[in-house]
Amino acid sequence: YHFDRICNELLNPIGPYVLYQVGDLYCNPGYQVGEHRQIVHEITYVVSGHGLARTNGLDTELRPGMVYLNSIRDIHSIETAPDRPHRIFYLGFPNAEPREYSAANHLKDIFERPPSRLRDNAHGLHQAFVGLFSQLIRQDLFSDLLMESYMNQIVIGVYRLFHQRAPYTYSVNQGRGMDEQLVYDVVNYLDAHAGKIDRLTQLGDEFGYSYDYLSQRFSQVTGRS
Repeated sequence: YHFDRICNELLNPIGPYVLYQVGDLYCNPGYQVGEHRQIVHEITYVVSGHGLARTNGLDTELRPGMVYLNSIRDIHSIETAPDRPHRIFYLGFPNAEPREYSAANHLKDIFERPPSRLRDNAHGLHQAFVGLFSQLIRQDLFSDLLMESYMNQIVIGVYRLFHQRAPYTYSVNQGRGMDEQLVYDVVNYLDAHAGKIDRLTQLGDEFGYSYDYLSQRFSQVTGRS
């Protein structure tokens, strides 16, 4: 799926944004997006598979759950791993028009002076992208309003990833479902941070429970230590 308004039609703003291009790109093993100069800011969310992004001569490995940023005028390319497919969601927009209280205002510095280009554990962006795609396809009376909402979710999510420590997500599950949800969150956290965890007791600090409690819940739900 690819939505591209690069032609010379009028680019209607969606709130403070001009939605320039957005898409869901599934790449076969070895697929390459050739080197090009960015004409918009771009947010890339890695859904699955592995790839290599090159920006201004620097290579970065892309893995599931990561978000990767490119700024206007960057020289950029992507190459999919030779042994597995790769799927990414992406969103490209020019500098947003400044508006009071606009989430886009806070994202401006990240693109113009990025502290880094990459953050992991960005799974929260997935549903916002899917919602944005759905409204582009639907195109009814409320679509523009909902697209602005989904774009704000993506923008705010990226801002928080780069500037805030991600908090534990509130769960509405009750009773027997709470343990299953907690274990699900722990497994997702392990997947996203496996290379950075020095000891499993760090999980207690991250989720606000003692490690012994987490260990017991994990064993009870999964049947594994």
